[in-house]
Amino acid sequence: NTETAITVYFHKYRNNLHEILPMKAYAIELGFSFSETWAYYMPYEKVADYVEGLLPVKDQLFIESQFALPIRKAVEEAKAYKDDPCVLLENQIVLDLKGHLVLCCAVYDYEKNKLGSFLDLKPEDVQKVKQHHPSCQRCASHGLHKYFLFDGDPKLKPIYERLTQESLQGNLNLPLE
Repeated sequence: NTETAITVYFHKYRNNLHEILPMKAYAIELGFSFSETWAYYMPYEKVADYVEGLLPVKDQLFIESQFALPIRKAVEEAKAYKDDPCVLLENQIVLDLKGHLVLCCAVYDYEKNKLGSFLDLKPEDVQKVKQHHPSCQRCASHGLHKYFLFDGDPKLKPIYERLTQESLQGNLNLPLE
């Protein structure tokens, strides 16, 4: 199919910044488009644990040493917009392979975030079930719905770019402990 568009979406970490230009050249050579963004920590469950101080120290050290985007500061900035609507909640439906409705694409624990059979739910009930789910409420309380979608957010994207540049200038060669 000559009309299929393929984009290489490159996640930038501290340790792969030198690979951006070669990867972009390779993608273009193959006829693909190329896009890049700062990598951020996922899934929702682990990010929430991180900002609440519940993540093991080993994981915290990994996050703080590998991500160019300083995750804790990024979430703090996103929290200022926690009352903004969640695009993932309002405009997205996530189904697992069995046809179960899952809260959103940022969750990995499908058992805790499974909302029922999509075919058995009435359309008007889908939003109600999602909005009142404890994971959704925990996520929104930290502004994580904004954190996960920063790349398309005209308010947060420049803030995250600044935070990342400051982080890289301050300690580009952090050792992984």
